[in-house]
Amino acid sequence: MKYVLVGYYGFGNCGDSASLYKVKKLILSLDHNAQFKVFYPKKSSCKTFINRWSFFDIIKSFLWSDKIVFGGGSILQNTTSSLSLYYYLILILLGKLCKKKVVLLGQGIGPVAGTIDYALMSFCLKFVDKLSARDNYSFTI
Repeated sequence: MKYVLVGYYGFGNCGDSASLYKVKKLILSLDHNAQFKVFYPKKSSCKTFINRWSFFDIIKSFLWSDKIVFGGGSILQNTTSSLSLYYYLILILLGKLCKKKVVLLGQGIGPVAGTIDYALMSFCLKFVDKLSARDNYSFTI
């Protein structure tokens, strides 16, 4: 299978890098022939990296994939910015529009302040095929 890995990868955060490593390791333990493309913050000549700011690259990678996996971290939150939350919610919906399986793996969810942001997140999470939360707080949201 072909997997697109979405997360806050490539920003120099050791925790996110460790999450990426663990997500890949877990998938490879289940699917020895797995192929990956990973969201990355800047253009790279490496064919396994997807420029997270290029709509064309995102669509191309989603069409290439079988599954889109959001791994580790707490990307579905709006404490840093609502724009970040919207970005990831749009990716979830875009994945489903491309008729792909969308998986949230070991995700921290929240905190999400504001009625509109919470409603948008709740709406988008209904389209996720599988979700594993990394803590009880995330699970109850």
